[in-house]
Amino acid sequence: MCRRKDLEPAGNMADEFFLYYEELDWCEKFKKAGKKIWFTGKTKIYHKESMSVGKESAVKTYFMTRNRMLFIRRNTGFLNTLLFSIYYIFIACGKQIIKYILKGRFDLVKWSFNGIIWNLKNSKNSKNLGFKI
Repeated sequence: MCRRKDLEPAGNMADEFFLYYEELDWCEKFKKAGKKIWFTGKTKIYHKESMSVGKESAVKTYFMTRNRMLFIRRNTGFLNTLLFSIYYIFIACGKQIIKYILKGRFDLVKWSFNGIIWNLKNSKNSKNLGFKI
């Protein structure tokens, strides 16, 4: 939740994300606008994970892969982006891709690669989602 007067300098959530990481990017926008992000451990929210897109779906795999990289690209400097990208592409995604291969989910391997490739081909402010919704 935020006050309207605090929303104006930060702006709305970025359309570039569509799904996953948009709220983290928004928090970064608030911090850059000089606002504080508060957390309360007393609040409870019940969320059924991936009910709209499925636990292992093309949509989830693509946007999680794409948007993790996009978030870092939008919110850190060159060195952090470079180091994260090397780790993420070769270690984290590599591990996930091996899991998909072992499960026979070659469709998700493709969408993992598509999420990575999107970041290599597109600007961090691109409105092109790279996925037909």
